[in-house]
Amino acid sequence: MPRPSIDVEGPLDPSGSPGISLPVLPDQTARKALGVKPSSEPTISSEGLPRRCGRKYTLVLDLDETLIHFKSDISRPKFLIRPYAYSFLRNLAPHFELIVFTAAQKDYADWILDRIDTKKTIVHRLYREHCQISKLSHTKDLSLLGRDLSKTIIVDNLAENFLLQKNNGICIKSWYGDLSDKALVSLERVLLKMISDNVDDVRPFLKKHLESDPNKRVLIIG
Repeated sequence: MPRPSIDVEGPLDPSGSPGISLPVLPDQTARKALGVKPSSEPTISSEGLPRRCGRKYTLVLDLDETLIHFKSDISRPKFLIRPYAYSFLRNLAPHFELIVFTAAQKDYADWILDRIDTKKTIVHRLYREHCQISKLSHTKDLSLLGRDLSKTIIVDNLAENFLLQKNNGICIKSWYGDLSDKALVSLERVLLKMISDNVDDVRPFLKKHLESDPNKRVLIIG
């Protein structure tokens, strides 16, 4: 089976980095063709994730419909990168410990992240097996991280995924390929202001500077 090629589908990131369209085929034959090797699932100790950087704040990011959108095209499955995603990661990495917490399977998530995070700005990756799975949601419990919750923020397009710590959460507009989307620009502006203000607790800051959805009772952006 020939190795699938990589397509570039136009300037999804107006900062200059192109949007990327990549095949993502989950079956075993395709994994072998792509060079994706199954690995043991990551474990988290009772003390949380090891610290690999000295950042004061931790930013936890969802993957699908937050940073990328997977297009399940029968002829050529692929994913697109949200506008400004590259600059968002690059500009926030000096200030935040960046963690991706996705409800996706590890091999799928790693295949994507290895290609969009070539600068290794993301310090840790958590996957579906770290979620609390129910019929309604894949809940992401921030207490697993072992981080100070007064210094931790989670961004997800599904508010129910962070309801265990909803005051730490930002519900970002789901992204499905709109090239004019600027949600990450708006989010970056808020987060950099938080850095400049050197806040002691992110929760009251977010409540003050973000719009609230009265129905879901969560903070929203985008």
